[in-house]
Amino acid sequence: MDTEKEKIIALLIDGENLHNHYDELIERLKEYGHISIARVYGDFTVQNVINDTRKDVLLTLGITPVQHYAYSKGKNSTDSKIIIDAMDILYKRNMNSICLATNDSDFTTLATRFKEENYFVIGASEQNKIPKALKTVCDKYIILGEVRPETKNDQSDLLTKKQLIQFVSSFITTNQESDGFVDFAWLVNEINKKFNEFDPRNFGSKSNKTSSFFKSLPEFELKQDGLVYYIKNKKSTKYDLVKK
Repeated sequence: MDTEKEKIIALLIDGENLHNHYDELIERLKEYGHISIARVYGDFTVQNVINDTRKDVLLTLGITPVQHYAYSKGKNSTDSKIIIDAMDILYKRNMNSICLATNDSDFTTLATRFKEENYFVIGASEQNKIPKALKTVCDKYIILGEVRPETKNDQSDLLTKKQLIQFVSSFITTNQESDGFVDFAWLVNEINKKFNEFDPRNFGSKSNKTSSFFKSLPEFELKQDGLVYYIKNKKSTKYDLVKK
């Protein structure tokens, strides 16, 4: 999909396995476009699915709760309702983007269906519950809560700072002009295409501003010419380049 087109987003939250970080999710989505639909699905008669605190959060954020009773014990009863509503959204064609906020990989096929119709697909979950298959098919993936991509026993396959620096160094070496610089916007676009979870905040940055983040890294040098940024490798880097 043309990522420059204004995004009209439908947000569908699986409330039975994603209980927190709704405020963070809304704020992150606003960076991509306008949220036209925001719904959370669950059996709200079950005590651990919703409480008074969460009700207040939903009201404040403008998220509509969609009640769906659990007809079978031990199963996530909301999946079918989310899929039905998602297909309604798809066929009405009032949106061009969808965010599936869930820790459940069962929505991978649904995400793939939206991509086939040229929708921009965003996934969202907590770090230790990332459904890898769903993450793979999304155009962008939002990791909620505190992110620790370099934890020793982390099994989420998140982009680490070492991998990022290796990729950037290699890209600059391959594409640099005679002065050693490459277009910074081009680089960031390539990073986002290869690593759909990339966000400076995943590495401790206070904002999503990529120029500020790369300026803070000792391995690179940024220069600005008008509104355009360029980046180059410094002579000494902390990590060896990955040989392709």
